[in-house]
Order: sequence, then structure tokens, then C-alpha cells
Amino acid sequence: MTGIIANNLTKNDVLEAFKMMRTYSTEDRNIKLSFKANNYLMGSTIPAKSGENIQFEIYTYDPDSSDKIILVEIITNSGHVLHSWTNNSQKFEKKFTIIYKGGSCRYYLRVVEQDGDVGITSPIWTPPSDIDLKVIILSYSPKAIFQNKVVSLIPTLKNYGSISFSNLQVKFYEGDPRAAGILIDTKTVDLPSGIQLNISTNWIPLTSGLFTIYVVLEGPKEDPEHDNTQKIKFRVLESLGKRILIDRYHKSDYTSRTGLYNLSEFADLFTHNG
Repeated sequence: MTGIIANNLTKNDVLEAFKMMRTYSTEDRNIKLSFKANNYLMGSTIPAKSGENIQFEIYTYDPDSSDKIILVEIITNSGHVLHSWTNNSQKFEKKFTIIYKGGSCRYYLRVVEQDGDVGITSPIWTPPSDIDLKVIILSYSPKAIFQNKVVSLIPTLKNYGSISFSNLQVKFYEGDPRAAGILIDTKTVDLPSGIQLNISTNWIPLTSGLFTIYVVLEGPKEDPEHDNTQKIKFRVLESLGKRILIDRYHKSDYTSRTGLYNLSEFADLFTHNG
């Protein structure tokens, strides 16, 4: 269900609310959500500069006495939770201030009710800086990782700014680089203005267990550093050394004519369990 913030329920006002993105999605039919930054409503791009304060204003209310709001979160780039509050009533109202570090950011509100219903607002954006480099996400392949097998680490980089850069260093670490993390590899990339690109490096885990991999984009000193790092956690499996044979030719796999899709899912289950 979609909610809007409009002056009136006339056709023009409703269309204006959608045009200005003063909207929120919700699984509850009558919850109210309002999210502002520096008095700009959700859907806005606010004129903020690095070092200035951004004050968020949060208001949410559910008129049903059985629908209590239990969690409120401000979420920013790459799904990071900027701040969260627990709650146990039908209403939540709060002001929260941060020091803006510069660069293109988005902030949106996520509200969870006791019955599991979720509401999410449209974002509020900040404008990009002339120098604004980001590591958007870090992914890996294959999905199931085994010790002594090659893993591809794949960060996505983007230059949101107006200035192009060349010979930037991207460093990969096993563990937190601020706490004696081990350098895996260094790549050199060119990142023109407005361009998004993927790069990759290979890594071979020597043991099984939980690992955290970091990627760090080293930009110029004027670039905000808070979004130049991404990390990802995964478990490296130890192979059980078992081989499974499936007799497809006697229709033992219960598949369609080729059998490939079901067998892929079946194989994935076994792979994820060693």
C-alpha cells in the first residue's frame, strides 16, 4: 500500500505529492509516516554542505491500539543503519541531528510494527560534491566458498562527482585494515565522472571458518572517506569429500525434459553444506 503527504485529497494535490515523491510504502493500511531533513520533506534533495548539521524529524502513528511501533530506523547508503530506536507504543516522534560529511547520500525511514508490518519512506538526498567517489557494494563469487579454492571479490565503484580521476588505488584486505588486516591485493583504476564500474581480484582462503573482507578506495584527500570502504562477511566451508551420483535416466530427479534447473538447485543445497 502507498501513502502520500498532500495538502488536500484533490486530484492536483495527490498528483503533486507523487511528483514530489512525498510518499511511503506500508504493509499496514492506516499507519502515518512523515520524514523530514532540515525541514525538507521526504522526496527532496536538500542543500547541505560538508560540515553542516542535518536535523531529521520523524513522526509515525498508527491509530489501531493493537498496532504498536517497535522499531524505527534511519537508513543511508548501501543499506547502512544510521541510527535506530526501539519503541513500544502507537506513536513515535523524534528529532535527530548529524554532522554531514559531504558527498551524495540518501536517507530514508524504516518503521516496524509488533505484528511484523513494515513501512518505508521515500528517500531524502544530498547533492553530489565535485569530488565524490564511492564503493557502492562488495560481492563475491561463487556463492559457496571452500578452502583452497579461488574466490572472486567484486567491488562496484562509482564517481558521483564532476571531476574524473585516474590511477586510483583499490585495496583488498582480509580483516579490518585499521586493525592489522592482511592486504590481499591492490588494483589501479581510472574512474571518469559519472561512471560506475566493477573490478575484481582473486583470493584463496587457506582455512575454513568466518571471514570478513574489506575493500578500500583511496581517493584524494578532499573526497569524503565515510563511503570509500565496504566489507562483506561469509563462511568458508570445508569440503566433506563426498561425491553424489544422480540417476537422471530413470527419472529419479523428478525434473522436466532437461532436468537442469532442478538439478542445479539440488546441487546448490549440497554445495552449501560442504
